[in-house]
Amino acid sequence: MKVKVKYFGILKDITGVPEETLVTNTATIEELLRSLAARYPLLAQHIESVRVALNGRLVDKSNSVENDGEIALLPPVSGG
Repeated sequence: MKVKVKYFGILKDITGVPEETLVTNTATIEELLRSLAARYPLLAQHIESVRVALNGRLVDKSNSVENDGEIALLPPVSGG
């Protein structure tokens, strides 16, 4: 299955790319996140707090990964 993953904020800094297309056999977004954390070890510390959008809609990490889907990884918003 092929998915496009978009990274925002510090996640883009960690991966060094704003987006990438991956070929994966992961069934859920949670499994995909674990796979990405193995690929980018610094990403692991942000996995619990990241929000996920699938094809433009915020979803739970237990959602299924869709073939040709677009997954956006959004770090927590901070500021003041």
